Amino acid sequence: MYSCQPCASGDGFSPSDETPHLGRQRAGLCAVPQAHRAVASLVCALVALLALSAAVATVGRESFREASSLEAASDSRLLLTKGAGEDGVLRVTGDAWQVVSKDTLSIRLGKSFHAKVIGTKSTCSIATGQQEGDWLKLSHEPGYVSIVFTGNYKLMKKIKMTYAKTSGNCSDIGMHPIVEPGVCLAAAKALGIETEGFMITHGSPKPYGCYMVLGTGELGLAVNPFNEGNGAMGPRVPICADRPPCHGSTTCLVQTSFGQLYTNMSDTLTTPNKRHYASLHGYRLIVSQQETLQELIEKDFADCFPGVGMVRLDTQTLLKICSVLKAFRTGCGTVFWTDSDAAILAAEVPLAHWLEINKKAHVFWSVSDLGAEHTCFDWPTPNGCRTMGAFVSCLNAGAVIFRSTSWSENFLLRIAARSRFLADPKCSTAKLNKAEFDQCGLKGAPATGDQCAIACETKEDPTLMEHFECLSSRTEPVFQSICGPESKTWIPKLKENSFVANCIGHPKWECVKRVTGISWMLADAYKQKQEKLEKERKEKLEKEHKEKLKKEHHVAHGSRRRHKVSHPSHK
Repeated sequence: MYSCQPCASGDGFSPSDETPHLGRQRAGLCAVPQAHRAVASLVCALVALLALSAAVATVGRESFREASSLEAASDSRLLLTKGAGEDGVLRVTGDAWQVVSKDTLSIRLGKSFHAKVIGTKSTCSIATGQQEGDWLKLSHEPGYVSIVFTGNYKLMKKIKMTYAKTSGNCSDIGMHPIVEPGVCLAAAKALGIETEGFMITHGSPKPYGCYMVLGTGELGLAVNPFNEGNGAMGPRVPICADRPPCHGSTTCLVQTSFGQLYTNMSDTLTTPNKRHYASLHGYRLIVSQQETLQELIEKDFADCFPGVGMVRLDTQTLLKICSVLKAFRTGCGTVFWTDSDAAILAAEVPLAHWLEINKKAHVFWSVSDLGAEHTCFDWPTPNGCRTMGAFVSCLNAGAVIFRSTSWSENFLLRIAARSRFLADPKCSTAKLNKAEFDQCGLKGAPATGDQCAIACETKEDPTLMEHFECLSSRTEPVFQSICGPESKTWIPKLKENSFVANCIGHPKWECVKRVTGISWMLADAYKQKQEKLEKERKEKLEKEHKEKLKKEHHVAHGSRRRHKVSHPSHK
């Protein structure tokens, strides 16, 4: 018997255009006799494709997650006290950990500040796990976070949490929804809920946050933002906590790269940029980064979908799809993808600024690509997707916001499956714009790319656009500016009016270095502005306080003078 592991290849980049691509089949297949290897490869590819198709068909029926982390959570020793309140609701008190650092806290692979960073915990996040010296080994997710820095400065503190179940809404019993997966598992354990599985669900309607299913004991976490405000629904009853949820922990940025060029660029330039943005707004950052594509698939995306390592998919599409799905499956309700060669410039603008434009959309796209020229530049409104032809011609997926819904997950898997057939002439967008720009015919990289896959799937099923929102170059600020060294006028415009700057063309490093430099200049200017406003606010309060004291002094002094006049002394 042979496995379907792929054969060793290079660093994941095509030598002609540096476009990442999947390597040839290796490992188990390399042990297959040469005469039979083609047949074996085909069988493996068919098996993987069938698995992907099955995933697309079944994702709408919830993605069930095995609760292996229940065992990990057992080390937390959370159960301390139980008691029913005046309302008759049983409440359980236990221990947890809260981030108290002013900045986001790094999640590392090992118990060392030199260990690889794989993500962040946002300020106010609540975590569970096992303390190991000055480090907390997280439950329900890989990695460690530091409890203290250099022995004195506290990064996390141990807190008491109270949990309860309710047949209504958490607010009915003076409590709040639980949005962190680890806390949900800890609450269930503390309440004595016996369950064989834990499910992070993207469906709606469901109770928002942590819940259990009466009768079956199944435990779930509903991260779909459309569920916010929902209480008990049928047999699903919320599990609540006495502390308000840290909503920032459900908003996630994803940063993914592989290969020396992009990992160096990410480490040096763009990951610090995105960490700053996440820290400013209390969001999470999820980093997926390895030296080779094969390592990235095996170590970060092995559970993206069944057979992910066995079937040849477009690399750009695969990385984006698996990065977003990884975030969905760790409890993120909103996911912001930016390319590893893109930088956030207007860091003061929260994601809510864009999400509030359309409260029903599942995906927010940028339609300010340079390829179709006037079709994109003359977009008449800040938002709205216009026609299918305009959308597929102007799409640039270098910056995308996804809401974590069943529809979004199903759509992502459809795009992954579509990426196997990008050479199909039906995918071309050339006839849909005057410039004859073809998303599937890029110079040096024909029939590749996630934009080609998205455009092709949308052409096949235009009803998908009912779930889209499109953000054009008329938004304020511009949601995404596309820039490259060949343009001599993009720098001044970026300084004033861009949320994300996405570098295309070469030399890549020079472009990214310049836009991240601008981002730090803008960040410093914003910080100085905020400090000035804060200083003015304090000076105003101090002035008002002095005037109040002066007024009180005059009133008191006048009262004493009137008292002396009305009661003269007699000698």
